[in-house]
Amino acid sequence: MKKSLLFAAQALLRGVLIVVPFYLAVLLLLKGMQSVASLLHPLTLLMPDWLPAERLLSLVLVLLICLLIGIAASTRTGRVMKDQIESRFFARIPGYGVM
Repeated sequence: MKKSLLFAAQALLRGVLIVVPFYLAVLLLLKGMQSVASLLHPLTLLMPDWLPAERLLSLVLVLLICLLIGIAASTRTGRVMKDQIESRFFARIPGYGVM
């Protein structure tokens, strides 16, 4: 009984650790799309009505920004900046080093 309860608790924790970051990433992506949509509104007026241009262009722009940040982070300068941000900001958060 104790082993099955421990197994269930571990499985629940693993599931939460998989689902929560994915859920937060989707929420962040949707928030980014919402922020960019107002900038793209004049451009979307030129598109046909049947096309969900505002959502589509917002998604493409947010993904393009993520791609460019990912490319920049893989450079030497990007890695140095990441290390500086981690040491100056994130290191002050309790428990960050453990994670």
